[in-house]
Amino acid sequence: MRSARQDLAIMAETVLEFKNLTLGFKVGSQIIPVLNSLTFDVRAGEVLGIVGESGSGKSTALFAAVNYLSENARISQGEILLHGQNTLALSRTELDKVRGRRIAMVFQDPTSALNPSMSVGAQIAEGVAHHTGLSGDALHELALDWLQRVHLDGGEATFAKFPHELSGGQRQRVMIALAMAMDPDVLLMDEPTTALDVMVQARILELVKELSRSANIAVILVTHDLAAAAVAADRILVLYAGEIMEIGRSEAVIQHPTNPYTMGLIAALPQLKIRANPRAIPGSISRSPDRFSACVFAERCEDVQDICKTTRPALIGTEGASLSRCHFTDHKSLTVQSEKSAEKVVLSSLSTEAPPILECKDLNVVYKRPFSLSAMFSRQERKGFHAVHDMSFDLYSGQTLAIVGESGSGKTTIAHTALGLIQPASGQFRFNGKDLASLSAAELRAYRQQVQIVFQHPASSLNPRKTILDLVSRPLRLAGMEIDAAHKTASNMLNEVGLDASYHTRFPSELSGGEMQRVAIARAFVTKPKVLILDEPTTSLDVSVQASVLQLLARLQSERNCAFLLISHDLSVVRQLADDIIVMRNGKICESGPIDQIYNAPQHSYTRDLLSAAPSI
Repeated sequence: MRSARQDLAIMAETVLEFKNLTLGFKVGSQIIPVLNSLTFDVRAGEVLGIVGESGSGKSTALFAAVNYLSENARISQGEILLHGQNTLALSRTELDKVRGRRIAMVFQDPTSALNPSMSVGAQIAEGVAHHTGLSGDALHELALDWLQRVHLDGGEATFAKFPHELSGGQRQRVMIALAMAMDPDVLLMDEPTTALDVMVQARILELVKELSRSANIAVILVTHDLAAAAVAADRILVLYAGEIMEIGRSEAVIQHPTNPYTMGLIAALPQLKIRANPRAIPGSISRSPDRFSACVFAERCEDVQDICKTTRPALIGTEGASLSRCHFTDHKSLTVQSEKSAEKVVLSSLSTEAPPILECKDLNVVYKRPFSLSAMFSRQERKGFHAVHDMSFDLYSGQTLAIVGESGSGKTTIAHTALGLIQPASGQFRFNGKDLASLSAAELRAYRQQVQIVFQHPASSLNPRKTILDLVSRPLRLAGMEIDAAHKTASNMLNEVGLDASYHTRFPSELSGGEMQRVAIARAFVTKPKVLILDEPTTSLDVSVQASVLQLLARLQSERNCAFLLISHDLSVVRQLADDIIVMRNGKICESGPIDQIYNAPQHSYTRDLLSAAPSI
């Protein structure tokens, strides 16, 4: 049943329209196709979500809307109409008047998009002045007003702050204020909530919906998070390999998908309400130049028929349903598989009769305040920042213990302290009963072989000048293993994570995000650790790649009986992997216990707030 808001969106004026856009990039003498006959529109007061895996063409479509493409881009046909005007035919001068003023954009990483040397209020004012010519008190008041409209209170104090003085969520609000202050017709958002914790993500998504209504603007939200799109969007467009696979009302696409690819994306999502097995879509996106002559999803579809390999399906639909690009409407096998993916997982049987492998006892971590002349001459006592308060927990072999909470709650501080990278103010970590503080330098090196970490961003943790085989064998070489033996062990470990010998001589830049994370996991496991710390291991991954990484971690843990300390803000991922959970806020434990107990009957109000804020479908 349609909501009143969706009925209004249907009747509203079309603001931006893609008509048969076909686009590729010239590489050498070849044109690599990226988008094929892309046709859709977005209306005033509507949020259109565009979802799909990396490489589907989502961001390319977004940048094409403002003709912000690289020099090797080639548009063979089609147009993009802004109130009937083709933006692809505009001159550079005309485009400058459209970009920012009529079509505004919010990027994924506000830190790199904001000027670190200007206050946030001044940046909003500068953008408005450039496009409108407004100045003086009126300009200042407009910038202040937009900071308040995106719920950044504090008035002049907030206006005067620099980007580094704000949290990630606050910086993203500044980006939205900067875009909206131009009074645009269209707001383009490229993965605006990817790196944000669950509470901040919920507030940003609610803000997007609120602004689309109050300002009556058209919003295109590009995301790989299908659950986030379901929360924020009126309609959802599913893009794959440059073609629209399905488009329709959010409820129809999510609750009654008609395309095998959409079904696969939904089956790959970890569930918040039940502990379930996400199911990765096999294979990867086809890059074949002639892929558009048949169904682009045929190579990965488990319902594939002969016609799918030879004939391109049309985008069709029935009354009340979404439009789908598929030769068939009955996908019983996929439906059954999706249901199977939601079957309840049997928790691993943990034995707490043996002593814990890692103990945290009465841990307190305090960061010293940076030195300043004003502090030196002040009579006030210089107090440090108390990041972790009286933290205690036990971690057993084969157990996954998750630590969740908002950014700044102390999660990563605990992980770094467990690795011996931070010295606690009081309390201790004990490994196999031995206090880390008492370890000699040689013992600490041996300890770090036994306790490994997988970071959130594999690209920044892998040396770009080393081959994959060298990266994975490096910990073994540091432990004194001969190079041939180290390479053989590393090769076997890479095979275990699904990377064959063809990857050995590649460099990180030649791998996808999921492949790089597999390399990071192989490097962590190659020393046969007893404890693995997972610091947001799937945050930036597509849902299908995320599902395959979660399956890999679960398998390796089962085979090796390794303990996992999982740091995450994704409560659906936590539900999938964890046996037990600790909920933190401001460095303190709010609640802890078995995963099902906490999720099904949370006792603390903060835990309830976290669970209610988490997007789910």
